[in-house]
Amino acid sequence: MKDITVKHLLQILPMDEDVRKEALANFDSLSKDQRFEITMLCWQMFYQLVDEKTKLDFYKAILAAKEGKGGLRKNLYQKLEEKAFEEMRQKLMKTAEKERMEEVKGKLKKVVVAKRAKKAGKVAS
Repeated sequence: MKDITVKHLLQILPMDEDVRKEALANFDSLSKDQRFEITMLCWQMFYQLVDEKTKLDFYKAILAAKEGKGGLRKNLYQKLEEKAFEEMRQKLMKTAEKERMEEVKGKLKKVVVAKRAKKAGKVAS
């Protein structure tokens, strides 16, 4: 998850939309300590969400086993935790990929606009 930034986390973590917008808009202008604190809080929330999802899925598996709708497997909790982590990681990767695509589109648009401007300058001459 080396390509994941705190801004990606801010985009996917559940929070008040106004707080999200303000944090994203002002993150780069914050002090180093403030950025570090926000980064730590975001990662803490990320892992808390993974943990809560794992617990919920584990509880559901136990209920299903009690009702005879499934059995309990060895390392079930660990497997559910890995699954929850992977789901969150995928959300982050989609956010990062979308951001990279927007960046590439922006660069491509600049090249096309510059090419058109250059072409229009030659025609006008």
